Amino acid sequence: MTLSLVALASPGLRGQAAGAGTITGHVHGPGGVPVPGATVVLVEPQTGERKETWTDAEGNYALTGVNPGTYKLEVSLVGFRSDVREPVPMTAGRSLRVNVALVMGLPEDAGPATPERAASREAALQQLPESVRARLENFGGEPNGNMGETQGNGAVRFSETSGNGNAPAGESPSEEGDSSASAANSFLLSGGQGASAAMPGEQEGRLRERIQEFRQMREGQSAPGFGGGPGMGDVFIFMAGRGGFGGRRPQINRVRGNLMESYSNSAVDAHPYPLNVAESPQIPSYRERAAGGLGGPLVIPKIYNGRDKTTFFFNYMLQRARSPFDSFATVPTAAERLGDFSQTVIPSGPQAGTVPTLYNPFSGPLGARTPFANNQIPTNMFDPAAVGMLKYIPLPNLPGTVQNFHLQEVLPADSDRVMGRIGQQISGKDSLNAFYFFNSARTTRVGNFPGLTSNTSVRGQNLNLNETHTFAPGFMNNLLVNFSRQRTSTLNPFAFQSDIAGGLGIQGISTNPFDWGIPLTQFTNFTGLNDTIPSLTRNQTVRAMDFLLWNHGKHNLRFGGEVRRVQLNTLTDPDARGTFTFSGYSTSEFLNGLPVAGTGYDFADFLLGLPQTTSERFGASSNYFRSWGYSGFFQDDWRATSHLTFNYGLRYEYFTPFTEKCGHLSDLTFGPGFSSAQVVTGQQTVGLPPSLLRGDSNNFAPRLGLAYRPWLNHSLVLRAGYGVFYDGSIYNRIFPNMASQPPFAQASTLITSPQQVLTLEDGFPQIGSNILRNTYAVDPNFHTPYAQTWNFTLEDQIFRNVIFTLGYVGTKGSKLDLLLAPNEFLPGSGASAQNLALQNALAFTYETSGAASIYHGLRAGLRRQFHGGLSINAEYTFSKSIDDAASVGGAGRTVAQDWRDLQAERGLSTFDVRHRLLINHIYEFPFGDRRRWLNHGGAAARVIGNWQISGTTSIQSGSPYTAQVLGNLSNFGGAVAIANQRPDATGQPVSLPGFEQNTMRFFNTSAFTLPPAGQFGNAGRNTITGPGLVNFNMQLSRFVTFSQEKNIRGNFRIEANNLFNTPNFGGLATVVNALNFGRITSVQSMRTLSATIRVMF
Repeated sequence: MTLSLVALASPGLRGQAAGAGTITGHVHGPGGVPVPGATVVLVEPQTGERKETWTDAEGNYALTGVNPGTYKLEVSLVGFRSDVREPVPMTAGRSLRVNVALVMGLPEDAGPATPERAASREAALQQLPESVRARLENFGGEPNGNMGETQGNGAVRFSETSGNGNAPAGESPSEEGDSSASAANSFLLSGGQGASAAMPGEQEGRLRERIQEFRQMREGQSAPGFGGGPGMGDVFIFMAGRGGFGGRRPQINRVRGNLMESYSNSAVDAHPYPLNVAESPQIPSYRERAAGGLGGPLVIPKIYNGRDKTTFFFNYMLQRARSPFDSFATVPTAAERLGDFSQTVIPSGPQAGTVPTLYNPFSGPLGARTPFANNQIPTNMFDPAAVGMLKYIPLPNLPGTVQNFHLQEVLPADSDRVMGRIGQQISGKDSLNAFYFFNSARTTRVGNFPGLTSNTSVRGQNLNLNETHTFAPGFMNNLLVNFSRQRTSTLNPFAFQSDIAGGLGIQGISTNPFDWGIPLTQFTNFTGLNDTIPSLTRNQTVRAMDFLLWNHGKHNLRFGGEVRRVQLNTLTDPDARGTFTFSGYSTSEFLNGLPVAGTGYDFADFLLGLPQTTSERFGASSNYFRSWGYSGFFQDDWRATSHLTFNYGLRYEYFTPFTEKCGHLSDLTFGPGFSSAQVVTGQQTVGLPPSLLRGDSNNFAPRLGLAYRPWLNHSLVLRAGYGVFYDGSIYNRIFPNMASQPPFAQASTLITSPQQVLTLEDGFPQIGSNILRNTYAVDPNFHTPYAQTWNFTLEDQIFRNVIFTLGYVGTKGSKLDLLLAPNEFLPGSGASAQNLALQNALAFTYETSGAASIYHGLRAGLRRQFHGGLSINAEYTFSKSIDDAASVGGAGRTVAQDWRDLQAERGLSTFDVRHRLLINHIYEFPFGDRRRWLNHGGAAARVIGNWQISGTTSIQSGSPYTAQVLGNLSNFGGAVAIANQRPDATGQPVSLPGFEQNTMRFFNTSAFTLPPAGQFGNAGRNTITGPGLVNFNMQLSRFVTFSQEKNIRGNFRIEANNLFNTPNFGGLATVVNALNFGRITSVQSMRTLSATIRVMF
């Protein structure tokens, strides 16, 4: 992790010949940005002997005393794809210059964002040199600077490829993926699962989440290696034990350090986009980062001299930020809060534009009812608990009835990070490295309305120990042990302070002071109350792994294995204060037991205190999950001929399903066709293991890649690859749902009925002891999801310094997770507990592994290598992804509308992006050191010398959305409890011409209508194309040398994100019968500016 300051290097060589020469060069990143701290390794393939050094602050390196011969040159740095040049011929007494362009590599993801991984993500990010880290932080969401390389989270790549289009035959084969960014579809080389969908232009916080883990292996990143899985999230540094040809330590003869300060302020930023206002005021905010690092040989005068054997590195970074929060919500009007709905209008459907008729629910259960006079509810009928909750729902502060409340806040976000590393050369064959990282962070978040805040504190620690032993040249072993622990605490302002729900008289909910707060409410037309659920997590992972590297003739062999122990300890009640859903059901008129369209209103039900559904989960608050992970791999990089290289291997991994320390896991088992159900627990397994899941132990993952150069004197290279990748992280999402369930906890999802009317105060009445109250069940034979990925790539240099790439990638996901609602209402029966298919169970969701996906992507790229001060990279991707489960990708996790007709669920993937264009460029002004003019110093050079300007452009089409039906009309298929019903399609085009699109009607709302009562809608999933993205980022920087003799250098940088202040719209409102149907609901950040100063010495 400290390659930027104290990479292990080696001078000289054994038996240096009289005609020894020198190899020098310059290493730069995307667009020509110098890359300091990169490790440069020169290998003699026949003997396996090697010479190492590292690049200086300007990206330059030098290898002296190189004997005549043919070598392989490898350049690597954490966060980049390794670059391999072979053959590198060295003639006696000559000096050879080899410049290298490193490509930003796709970071490994090891599963979902488990708490112990936050520390390692930040550690990996901060290890990069500032110029490189800035490129990652501000690259528009795609950490990939080489347009000929893979893009997005769906990438899979076997071996490092040359950054030079002129690379000779035998460069490593690769397996390349594309931006099919599904958590279930995108698996990286070492078996880790790709992150959730993320698009270019996303903000820095989102991008940091994608920088999951960097792995730097001596031979690159192509090994099947140590894959992802539950609890994974650690950073490992792989250092060669025997430096240089003679096995001696590098001669690092001085301490190096750096200081950095970065600052941004809203005073120079653009105002937020006025989504529903004439002008949106600026929110005063700022962000400051400061850091300092020191590293080099460990020398304590008169006490210890470790100049030739001990190195250290220490870094401290602080961040202080006051971040802007800007959101719009829809709240009831002043008249509606007083019960007057005479001016309320139905937003869509056959009754669009008319006033919904409200019926008095107390005038008759489901038969003839009396409408309220003038559509007004007398205030003496208001429910006391509803009146008490009204004070937490603000009055409108904007005109109109939709998006009529604007909330702007400033939220603090502070953090402190400390990193330290020490390396010890034990002997000529053994070295030991230790790395420690500590992170402390404090953040505040806010809900939909003022006062609904939460405070989160995070404390993370990560310790790595790495022992490297060299048996012989080209034959070495790495043993690694890692311990990571993280504690995360989240509280709302009411916890331990005020029992709001209890004070309102709400019964049947948690009375634990830890859980105190406001009950959650959900509406069809309005923004609900969403007070934060308190939680405390204390997670830790211990990993031990060992791998062997053997360079044997034309084969580079790698073997390895890992054992991992994961502990996830949680204290939380997922739904302690209850969730109350108001739909308009209670104030509707009924015909044949079903609500009549054009009657009833959700907020009217709220004032009367009559929810249609309620849910809760609390008790058994503390859970202690335990899991083991095992993996092993073999890989061979075989250079069969000078034209052809193969890369093949096999990886095996087994993730044990989590157990709970006290046996507090609960599941439902079913008869054929869900005809019956019974509870099983971790204490009474009835033929099941304590985890209640049998596990999946056949996770064998073959990998195959090849690279072929038809003609040695031509730059054309063909690559192809195939691999299988498993997603063991799925268990991290499953097992929290199996906890806090009956019989260990109180849980239920209830539906109102004439026989049992639910109210705010009595929303959780006692039900029969024979009724199963579990809200979640999972298939005990749940399989580990996996993906097969294949690709083909053609690369050729078509002009001088211009490389053309054309590639195809396909990914097929199998056994992906699928959510069902088998205990649905009988057709046409109406939403009532008496009409559920299973009479002895309440509504629940069922998770199984029956979904599938397919992705195809075509990518074309042009890359102008850095020459004459200019570099431009451009890539266009045309792709399509289809699946039959909205839960694919880990986002949304929508339940299938009809579990008996899964074919109707097949549609575009949530992360599908049809078109994507990415361009990045850099231009060095031709003034200053090593440039065309003013290259000999002077006053003019000091002013205008060494400036460069760089930028990134991201343009892409939108991702798809699904139209929904909620409220009293979603009265079939369990939709009222699960919210999974879709509308009917009218046959009209869904998309509008661009000139007709606006923030109030982004798509054709007439393309959907409400389905007939008691029937499923026939509209498909993800048929609405959301807003696209256009983003331009720019950076102006200058490198300054304060002292050549003392090697004191500096860098000043000004960055502009979203330079042209282009509004990039976020979410879409897609509930057909809601007030905001068809509207844009959010906008990404407008233009921001920041300045950074860095000094290196």
